[in-house]
Order: sequence, then structure tokens, then C-alpha cells
Amino acid sequence: MKKFFLFFLLISAVVGAAPASTTDAQDKKISAILKQELPWVKANLPKEGILQQAKDGFIYLKVDDSYIDDLYSKFVPFGYEKPHDYLGAHISVIDTFKGKKLQHIEEIGQEYTFTIKNFRIVHLKDKNFIALIVESPDLEKLRKKYGLRPLRLNNPLHISIAKQEHAVSLSTQQSSYELVAEIK
Repeated sequence: MKKFFLFFLLISAVVGAAPASTTDAQDKKISAILKQELPWVKANLPKEGILQQAKDGFIYLKVDDSYIDDLYSKFVPFGYEKPHDYLGAHISVIDTFKGKKLQHIEEIGQEYTFTIKNFRIVHLKDKNFIALIVESPDLEKLRKKYGLRPLRLNNPLHISIAKQEHAVSLSTQQSSYELVAEIK
């Protein structure tokens, strides 16, 4: 019994001392790149956009496509790609379901400004995202005007920069959200 216990302790120590997983190592490398890029993004990319509504009701702030075009390629070596979205770079303001219910949004076509806060690496059940987190008190006021709640902490105003799709195993199909890194 004592030998089994010592063997168990040895195995536990070895497993506990195992190097970080590939994903952890990758996230650290990506975090370093994001930390390096953040000052450039804050200094060089425009911080305004035009409020638009898609045919399906989705309401978003259309921003300069440079947010994606200038950044996503830095993450291609890690298996990331451009977000596949016909809208290009944008900030989601009101989802399709709620946008359809709203009759007339008089602010469509108006310019709104935002402040760049930080980057986030987010792992979802079937994909990973690199997002640029922004703040816009005026967009929050717009949501409130139309009876909508403020955005959640785990889904703030953001611009999706790059995504990485991955297979979902049957055991992990439940919804999950993991904030991996917040780079300020």
C-alpha cells in the first residue's frame, strides 16, 4: 500500500509539473503580439463609425475595415483567419431578433464615436476569437432609448479581429465562455 501511495504521489507530481498545453503557449504568444499592437491601434485607427441596419434587422456600427485588414494576418500562423462576415469590421449594437421588432431607428446613418479599451482572447465551445473591446456611452444610451439592457460583461461592445474554428466533441457541446486574456 505504501508503494502504491508513493507511486501515486510521484505520478501526481509529474503530471502537476507538466508543461502548459499548446493552447496556453499559443495564447501567451498571441497576448504578446496584442500587447505590442494595442498602442499602434489606439494611435492610428479611426474611432468612429456609421450606424447601419442590415436587411435582417441587425443594427451595427460600421467601422473602418482596417481594424481587421491590418491585424488579422498577424494571427494566421496560429490558425486564425478573418472573421467571415459580409459586414466587414463592425460593432454589434442590437441583435437581429430585437432589431426586427424595432420599427424605426431614427439614428440610422448617424456617426458615433468609441474609445478603444483592450484586446481579449475568448474561447467558445466551437471557436476562438480575438476581439478589440471598445466603449461608447452614446451607443449604450441608444440601446437604453429602445428599451434594451446594457451589454453583458462577457459580451461588451467589440470588433472581432480574427477567429479560429475548431471541432466540437460531443462531450463539450454545451455553451461555454472562457476569457483567456485581457490585454490592456
